[in-house]
Amino acid sequence: MLHLLFYSFPIQLLIYHLKKSQVLLLLWAMLTAIVMGYFGKDLGIPYLFLDAEYLGKVDFFSFFLVGAGLGILSMSFHITCYILIGHRFGFLASLRRPFTKFCVNNSLIPLLFTLIYLYNFIKYQYDYGYGEVWFKVAGLVSGLVGMLLVFFTYFRYTNKDIFKHLAENVDKRLRRNKVNRFFLMQRLAYTQTHRITVKSYFQLPFYLKKIRYNYSYNKEDLLKIFDQNQLNALVIQAVSFAFLVVLGIFRDVEYMQIPVAASSMILISVLMMLVGAISYWFRGWSGFVIILILIILNTSLLRVGKEKPYNQAFGLDYRKKADYSLKRIKDLANEENYLADFKATTQILENWRAKFPASQKPKMIFICSSGGGQRASVWTLRCLQALDSAFGEKVINQTMLMTGASGGMIGAAYFRELYLQKQQNQAINISNRKYLDNIAKDRLNPLIFALLTGDLGFRFQQVSYGDKSYFKDRSYFFERKIITDTENILDKRLIDYQLPEAQAKIPMMIISPCIINDGRKLLISPQNISYLTSVGGFDKKELPTNIKGIEFRRFFEKQDADSLHFVTALRMNATFPYITPNVLLPSSPLMEIMDAGLIDNFGIDNAVRFLYVFREWISANTSGVIFLSIRDTQKEISPKHQERTFLNYLFSPLQDVLGNLTRIQNVRNEIDLEYATTWFEGKLSLVEFQYLEELLAQPTNADLPPSAQPASLSWRLTAKEKEGINQMIHCKYNKASMEKLKKLLEQ
Repeated sequence: MLHLLFYSFPIQLLIYHLKKSQVLLLLWAMLTAIVMGYFGKDLGIPYLFLDAEYLGKVDFFSFFLVGAGLGILSMSFHITCYILIGHRFGFLASLRRPFTKFCVNNSLIPLLFTLIYLYNFIKYQYDYGYGEVWFKVAGLVSGLVGMLLVFFTYFRYTNKDIFKHLAENVDKRLRRNKVNRFFLMQRLAYTQTHRITVKSYFQLPFYLKKIRYNYSYNKEDLLKIFDQNQLNALVIQAVSFAFLVVLGIFRDVEYMQIPVAASSMILISVLMMLVGAISYWFRGWSGFVIILILIILNTSLLRVGKEKPYNQAFGLDYRKKADYSLKRIKDLANEENYLADFKATTQILENWRAKFPASQKPKMIFICSSGGGQRASVWTLRCLQALDSAFGEKVINQTMLMTGASGGMIGAAYFRELYLQKQQNQAINISNRKYLDNIAKDRLNPLIFALLTGDLGFRFQQVSYGDKSYFKDRSYFFERKIITDTENILDKRLIDYQLPEAQAKIPMMIISPCIINDGRKLLISPQNISYLTSVGGFDKKELPTNIKGIEFRRFFEKQDADSLHFVTALRMNATFPYITPNVLLPSSPLMEIMDAGLIDNFGIDNAVRFLYVFREWISANTSGVIFLSIRDTQKEISPKHQERTFLNYLFSPLQDVLGNLTRIQNVRNEIDLEYATTWFEGKLSLVEFQYLEELLAQPTNADLPPSAQPASLSWRLTAKEKEGINQMIHCKYNKASMEKLKKLLEQ
């Protein structure tokens, strides 16, 4: 019996895959690593599979779609394997419905993945106390079984006369193709001399059936069978590809934005069948052909990108190119601009001072928000709402400047706009929980969905803003999602904030992403702020040689800088690698923009620069400055040592540099603040609100609910991650920070 089991069709197929199908196995291994949390956990990728969301809900239907995607992936695997290796098992020709039986016996790998997926999915749902677990499991299983039934029904009916006739017509056409016939005959000849011993196969309902080898068949019959299944595979591949195209065309329709887990499986299915087709037709040359295709695609996309860059900043005019040269950078950073901007911002400071009694010097607050994706957005807004509840409008009213990076600035910008709206409509309650729910909505699903269904290949859709047109890339969907989630109140241009800032109705906000070309900051503000490009001022005899930043408004003045969409500026400040693409600006050469966190993830640097420029006015007109730092990462962490494998040692230099980037910035910011006490004559204070992930990682914590989950660095948060962020404001550390701020404001 063991001998019969070892030489059974399922076991021999598994052995063959382990020997010859490493590329296909790698795709399954990658998905397995994701659902088990071994890949992308810090970015929240596993939660896209374990807590799949559709139309803002995690329910039966969302997992039904994921199950359907898994069904498509499983059938794509079977089709690809059947075309590539089906001819090696001649006994299939003697069986009724050979493809169905091949699929049943080829199901060990998909079945193993499905079981691992179900186990981790159920465990995750129970560990974090989510409800309706078995209802969601039923959705996943229903989608999988339903899609498999659709496929098997199709293959069953392809044995009807009309499909046989169609297959015969295809066979006749293929006969005319001498190259195709030559490959098929070669494979059959190879099979005769390289047989794989199979003594039994798995037969439904669940038993092993011995194989008889006394059947007779001829090569022409075999060729007809494989021709017919080539046609079936072509139809399935075409339908899957067409489905992706349709999803791509209508990807801005919310109902078409299926869960990322489902769309990624469909994309992998298409790629799997494409690789299978190339391997079938080109055999030993398949690797070369794939590399050649990639080179051709890369060259064509590069040529198109030179004419019109794909990842654009909405609102700017790409028909004109700004001169991006060292000479122009230095020419713009001149003393005339410096003095004019210094004078204009001093007037804003005066307007800010006029809000308070002349006999009382107020504290000036700089709000500095750290980057960190959706986690930082929600944490920043949560802190600002808590401050609003505790102190009324006192904190935001005394805030002169907001700086920061990535998601933190999105949360800060939303709060600032709500404060502006409240001044126009007294009915708005800034601390309303619905605003926190708005900023916490999923943005990763439409972002990755747009990437999978459009950005990777179908770059033809465009969107118009006035007389300008832009490619409808995933950045467009990311921005639209922010705007719709925040009820359209952030749908503004950069210039729309110039007057409210100038009148000191709202704090100034400086957005400063990193310029990859030269490492400088791109300083984006509705005000002219050339004084931050060279904070030391100007010597009358000699201009500074090292310009520390480029002022956006002046540099791109002829490209309609003031028309830049404000959310685009926030997005440029939050370009997370591979997820939100680097923005290319209309200059010659093209200026490429990346996340502000690359230079300063906490916004302290810009705030200290601003303080230095206006140190005399601020010390004379305030009772001190409070740096209110809202961090989504823990400043001080417990030291620990990680045991490293050989592979860890290979990649540890890069991991160590990236892992310590924010810690290096912590040290630099501390030094800047300490040094500021030597040149600033007023009082400086630092109040920090921290998202302490270590507290959530502890089994029991008196400050936080046990079900709260540490939040990943992603643009999507699970319900338990949101709960952890919401409750973090009540931990002892942040309570102490609240008391410290209260005392400072009372002084």
